[in-house]
Amino acid sequence: MLRDERDIQTELEKSKNTVENLFSGGRIRTAAFEEFARQAVHDINNSKSELIYPPEGGIVAQEKTNPLEQVRFTSKGIGISTDAWNTVRAALTARGLVAETVYGQFGSFVSMLIGSGNDVTQINTHGIAAGHTEFDEAPFRVDMQSLSRATT
Repeated sequence: MLRDERDIQTELEKSKNTVENLFSGGRIRTAAFEEFARQAVHDINNSKSELIYPPEGGIVAQEKTNPLEQVRFTSKGIGISTDAWNTVRAALTARGLVAETVYGQFGSFVSMLIGSGNDVTQINTHGIAAGHTEFDEAPFRVDMQSLSRATT
């Protein structure tokens, strides 16, 4: 969106009027400052109905209708609990995401490995394979490059 000179002048005039309204004789008008402070206190107090600032740090968001359901925000990550932190249902940190249940559609992946050791099913750029961590050694595989099915 292109703004013409008139739009810019109008915005500058509004900003100038706002600043002039705040100041009186080079000082901030007490009434304006008190109104900003009053609004800040009001907003913080309203947030306290759902947000808790625990002494150990972070912020806890607590569900109004079920106080056992909580989300905790810290500098280390985000945790979700449905039993007031007896257990953590999901967590997101710089290391990744852990969740017992995830709903929805995921984005695009290069590969997915389900299982451990050679008891795995995998989907990757080669294709789909089951029964071995090495694609070419898997007893079942669908090679997406040649679209052939090989079983041993």
